[in-house]
Amino acid sequence: MPIKILKENLKKITLIVNCFLCVFTSYLFAADKVGKAKEGELTSLQEQARLYRVEGVKFQDAGDLDSALTLYQKAVELDPVYAVVCNDLGIIYEAQGQLDRAEDSYLQALKIDPRFLGVYTNLAFLYEDKRDLDKAVYYWKKRAELGDPDDPWTMRAEQRLKDVRLVLSQNPMTDVREKKVNDLAREVGNHLAREKAK
Repeated sequence: MPIKILKENLKKITLIVNCFLCVFTSYLFAADKVGKAKEGELTSLQEQARLYRVEGVKFQDAGDLDSALTLYQKAVELDPVYAVVCNDLGIIYEAQGQLDRAEDSYLQALKIDPRFLGVYTNLAFLYEDKRDLDKAVYYWKKRAELGDPDDPWTMRAEQRLKDVRLVLSQNPMTDVREKKVNDLAREVGNHLAREKAK
């Protein structure tokens, strides 16, 4: 298999794993704060949509993206305001190189649930891949602002935000040096204040 195909496949697998980890980690942090919806609150169509999603995740984990896509599409047909499955569709579309459809799916998920943190991460990565770094900055910033400070993805968003802003900078080396000088000045000031307090 040529190296180019291996690199493309590795990029797709990495994208899927990163998106899955992002959604899973965000879900764990959100579940602690919000709690799960009661089983009796779902309609039968919504319950069926969730079953389609569970099956879709199994196919996605097995690498069968076409089957996962079909199941996610069925889920969203039954429950058009199911933000998680809209995000799942975005992940599949992005892995298949359908970036416009991925973007539409992610934005639909955000429209349904503006507090769905994983979607901000997915959009930021998507815009980085599309080299639309201004939009990437916007979504990294939103992800960092909305996330729990202890969430590893919040910390990653903050770091990516700094990295992308540095790339967008007119004078990246000057900005790095200036930051180092400011950090050193702050450290010296703190040291002098501690010495003075003794």
